[in-house]
Amino acid sequence: MKRMYKSEKGQALVEMAIILPILLLLLFSIIEFGWVFGAQLLVTHASREGARYGAVHSSDATVLTDITSRSQAVASVLTGLGVSPTYTNSGNRRQGDIIVTITYPVNIITPVVRAIIGSSVVTVQSSCQMKVE
Repeated sequence: MKRMYKSEKGQALVEMAIILPILLLLLFSIIEFGWVFGAQLLVTHASREGARYGAVHSSDATVLTDITSRSQAVASVLTGLGVSPTYTNSGNRRQGDIIVTITYPVNIITPVVRAIIGSSVVTVQSSCQMKVE
């Protein structure tokens, strides 16, 4: 009977059962953060590229649709970008600034992370303002 109480055969299994959920939660949280951060970087780059295009080509008649298509082409791996280009001086575009705002909803896959943040979608947004040349 004494030998059965001093046996340590199942110790590693019990330790692994305690630690494994914590390690998986940490791993999936890091992956989710990477997806959201990567989307934020792409959205920031796309808004900067769209604003630069709008600042240089402000005299074109189709500049607003060109800015939208240019921004979507830069972040082509993200589908469903919301692009909103506006000029501060709509009467004369050459005497104002351009502001390009882009939003993108990132779906959270991991249920535990969803429960922690309270939503299944995180919206990343970036805005860039440039002087028209």
